[in-house]
Amino acid sequence: MAVSILDLKLIGSPLLNGLVVTIAANGDASGLTSGTIPAARLAARSLADIGTRSATDLTSGTLPDARFPATLPAASGTNLTALNATNLASGTVADARLSANVMTLTGAQTVSGLKTFTHFSVWRNALQVFQPDAATTDTAFNSHRWDVNGVGRWSMSVRASTSDHEFWIYNQTLFRPALILETASNSVRIGQGGSLRFEGATDDANRTTLTVVDPTAARTITLPNATGTVALLDIAQTYSAINTYTAGVIVGTTGATVLGVRSNSASLDFASIAAGAEATLTITVAGAVTTNTPSVALGWSAVLPDGIIVKQAHVSAADTVSIRVANVTAGAIDPAAVTCRVVVTQF
Repeated sequence: MAVSILDLKLIGSPLLNGLVVTIAANGDASGLTSGTIPAARLAARSLADIGTRSATDLTSGTLPDARFPATLPAASGTNLTALNATNLASGTVADARLSANVMTLTGAQTVSGLKTFTHFSVWRNALQVFQPDAATTDTAFNSHRWDVNGVGRWSMSVRASTSDHEFWIYNQTLFRPALILETASNSVRIGQGGSLRFEGATDDANRTTLTVVDPTAARTITLPNATGTVALLDIAQTYSAINTYTAGVIVGTTGATVLGVRSNSASLDFASIAAGAEATLTITVAGAVTTNTPSVALGWSAVLPDGIIVKQAHVSAADTVSIRVANVTAGAIDPAAVTCRVVVTQF
């Protein structure tokens, strides 16, 4: 009987099951749109031929782990692109798999880009570069070294001891420190043979260099609490303020050492001086001493009378200058009062 499966489904006859089996076994199954064919109606197939099948047609589902070999064959990852490392939860990526742009702890890298550190960077024993001489190496230094075009190597070092901490900027070419910051003395020390150089207002080849003579003992130069200009030995100077030299002054290359100059003025009023007689008056000059035969110079506010001459002026006692005059005429002379300026130079 020529009855289609579709017709049977529409008729709904109680004989449908039997007819379906017969028709399904001998007819075309392309018209089956629903229902389930019992396993007994399927042809017996061996699983052996699955091994020769290609996985190309697998479009869904999951292969169980048992279908994979214990060791996967080596394969190239060339065609693996756009992979996401989010699911890497354990294990270690080998250094060889990292990009050349990734810095490693033990590798030597050349950093060409600008790096900004937003937190303290600790460089501890980065390079052992402090070497005062060929025989010793100071391991108390934690150092970092850098080169400029392979020339003029420098290092920054921090030296710690029980009494002091020092920050060194070290010249690796000359093997000596160029600049040292000392925390104990709160000072800056210029290294051996170093100097301070000032550029000035114009950035050019002209600079002012401040240097020192090699000291043979500990020296201290104290700058005063004042504003002014530093005087130099080799050029003419104009001093606009009074200067006091407590150790003395030498004028000229072969001059005597002048220890001090004292001065004072007073009015001298000699009484009448008889013919051929002499008279003495004194002027107080603070600081004048009799030691080393000081020199005494006199200045007068007016001319002394004719016949009156200054016979002698000398430091007669501490703080005292005596002035002796004489009347060289044949008659008595009574000089008028006159102001006398006394200058005492001590050697």
